[in-house]
Amino acid sequence: MNKTSIESEVPSWRLNWKILAGFLALAALTIGFCRLDYKHETIPETGVVMSLPERIGEFRGTDQPISEGERVLLPKDTEIVKKAYTDVSGDLVNCQIVLSGSDKRSIHRPEICLPGQGWNIREGSVLPIKLDNGKTLKVMKLRLLREVEVSPGVRKPL
Repeated sequence: MNKTSIESEVPSWRLNWKILAGFLALAALTIGFCRLDYKHETIPETGVVMSLPERIGEFRGTDQPISEGERVLLPKDTEIVKKAYTDVSGDLVNCQIVLSGSDKRSIHRPEICLPGQGWNIREGSVLPIKLDNGKTLKVMKLRLLREVEVSPGVRKPL
């Protein structure tokens, strides 16, 4: 090698430094653009209306409180709406809407939590419900039984 070819070579550490600096600049620009484009206030739309009607046919609904057990066990961002519907003959239908928040453990099959609340599942069937928009929603209908104390020492099936 002659002296001129050695002088014209760029030291490898300078070349590596330029590549690293270029890479870091490109990474910083990418992160900056991503942060500018990120929408911090975005709230996802669930499409679930968190209310139950006052009446369903002959049944009149009354709002039910969230139990202490639900309040303690479920994540804080879980939404619950509950109503008990009764008709003039005393028949009772309990309805609930449970909307999960960011923690998905608040949503589970009723077959898991109802026995834990003292209910016995007698039978279940899937029913098609025709919606106003023409679509059909398949829902699970469960027949449940639980003994309740109606007066001291007197229990009746519910």
